[in-house]
Amino acid sequence: MLTGKVILLENHEAQSSISRLESGYVGIVKGIHLSAILDLFSNFLRQRISIFRDGKIEGKYVLYWMKHAVRAHENPALDVALKISENLSLPLLVYQQISEEEPYASERRFAFEIEGARDVQQELQQRSIDYLFWIQRRNASRLLDSLAKEAAIVVAEDMPVPSEREAKQRLRDNSEVPIWLVDTACIVPMQVAGKAYDRAFVYRQQTAKERAARLEAAYDEIDYHPSPMPKLKLPEEQIALDHLGLTALLSSLDIDHEVKAVGDTTGGSNAGYQRWRSFVKKQLPRYDKDRNDPLLSPSSRMSAYLRLGHVSPFLIAREAASFKSAAADKFLDELLVWRELAYTFCRFTKQLESSEAIPTWAIQSLRDHESDRRPQIYSYDELFFAQTNDRLWNAAQLSLLNRGELHNNVRMTWGKAFLQWTKDSEDALAKMISLNHRLALDGNDPSSYGGLLWCLGQFDRPFPPEKPIFGLVRDRPAAVHAKRLDVEKYLLLIGS
Repeated sequence: MLTGKVILLENHEAQSSISRLESGYVGIVKGIHLSAILDLFSNFLRQRISIFRDGKIEGKYVLYWMKHAVRAHENPALDVALKISENLSLPLLVYQQISEEEPYASERRFAFEIEGARDVQQELQQRSIDYLFWIQRRNASRLLDSLAKEAAIVVAEDMPVPSEREAKQRLRDNSEVPIWLVDTACIVPMQVAGKAYDRAFVYRQQTAKERAARLEAAYDEIDYHPSPMPKLKLPEEQIALDHLGLTALLSSLDIDHEVKAVGDTTGGSNAGYQRWRSFVKKQLPRYDKDRNDPLLSPSSRMSAYLRLGHVSPFLIAREAASFKSAAADKFLDELLVWRELAYTFCRFTKQLESSEAIPTWAIQSLRDHESDRRPQIYSYDELFFAQTNDRLWNAAQLSLLNRGELHNNVRMTWGKAFLQWTKDSEDALAKMISLNHRLALDGNDPSSYGGLLWCLGQFDRPFPPEKPIFGLVRDRPAAVHAKRLDVEKYLLLIGS
């Protein structure tokens, strides 16, 4: 068995690393389509499943491609894979990879992800679930494709952002295996919400009953009785993550070395829940009053852990709801309304990286003002290194650059500034996306797209009268924000 093993392979090993599974595997039920077993699932799981490709059962094991629910508890995608494994008497393999080719690959992202892999490796080992970790080198043969060719099905998370859609489509193009996607992130499943909403109050109202019915429900874990995993023919070198020299490994990879790991934010479930417990004890009781003042450190700082699923949103929501307070209600509104509004919007919106994603009134208004004179046009590097003439914006950018995070109230001001420093809304959005996704540990997830698109009018209404550059889109001058935030104290807080 592979239980607990972690395999790091070089380029030339990828093609030959997976041979035919050796004899001794459990017999396979053939000739039926996997969609036929949907009725075996609970409503909780069935409502989260999207069949990306159906097909007949012909493989030798169930493959769970883990990426955005990196935990072995309260994980609907893992539970779907476990149920398929149980009902078909097939072994289960959990596969996790980081790839030099993925967008925004950097020392910061990879350090956080490998730290998360260390924790999930231990969790899976405790549940006797086989786990394989892989570093996909640039231009190498794809191990995922090789594994998929042997699998009866691939189960993966439903993460509705462009880079993940492309990755799932690439797997579909390169294999014939059935692929199921599972919503692991939302209390109200995206498919249950059913469409993209453009206003938070509408989403809040129309999903209220579904949210209330699910919010405090206990999570029933599935017992796993593993079928024997056939031995995979793999290279001899098997490196345990808990003995991995992380610094040396990161320096050897072909990734962005300008974006360094963040010292005070360790990845993984253990660190994530430790931060959550601290927030519940210290900040949550006053969250409704303090949340907009970054000097009070009111934020949960959980967004990076939620992005990769190091922590369970179901558990976080249940525990917050148990307080029955105005502060907890405000936190839950941001977690379950604004966050899930963004997920659902991304799930049902094809184009997220152009102005096509924002409302028609906003597109037209911004285009009407494209010829307005900008006070300054900054290059990408000037923005990246916080070299503008605005001290508060520079401080916000330094928080991203040095800490990999940005208080949400400050991030709104940070994002609104791009329109006046770039040639048009498309350029503004492109630079926002690049800087946010490249630097923020919570970047490149639906909440990121929701927040960035909000800066251009999404989830908002027109704000007449028209203003230069912004037109009818709400502005948010940094100079006004700076009057209620002591920038010098903020700089000290973020350690810049």
